[in-house]
Amino acid sequence: VELVADAVDELRGVEAPEEPADVRIDLPIDAHLPADYVPDMDSRLEAYRRLAAAQEPETIADVLREWGDRFGPLPPEAEGLITVAHLRVEARARGITEIVKARNEIRLAPVDLKQSEEVRLARLQPRSVVRNRTVYLPAPRTDPANTLLEFLRTMWPL
Repeated sequence: VELVADAVDELRGVEAPEEPADVRIDLPIDAHLPADYVPDMDSRLEAYRRLAAAQEPETIADVLREWGDRFGPLPPEAEGLITVAHLRVEARARGITEIVKARNEIRLAPVDLKQSEEVRLARLQPRSVVRNRTVYLPAPRTDPANTLLEFLRTMWPL
């Protein structure tokens, strides 16, 4: 049915809304809902689904409030999950689809820097390298998700 609807829209000249790009995040961070925080497996899966579906910070804030109301104060692992969700939303808004830690660096891609952004990057992260639409940053020693979240917001303010 969806294929037929897409074909009809195409014939009418209606463009299909673009699906937001998925963002791959691979960082050494403890980000999950512990079983002792959300004991029921179905509730835990639904909580993950709601957070994964969040496309904007306000929706993440709604999920955060819901978890607090239903399950109590967030443990550090759940806070990590919320931070990763914010990182995903912020990266998507900037067209970044990959945030990966490899060895002692963080890789952000794809990135097309304007000259002014190259200057800002050199100021914010003097040891960074840009190559093939990818920014390589020295890996933060602690709290990589929050550090990268702050970096994205400073580097590319919306």
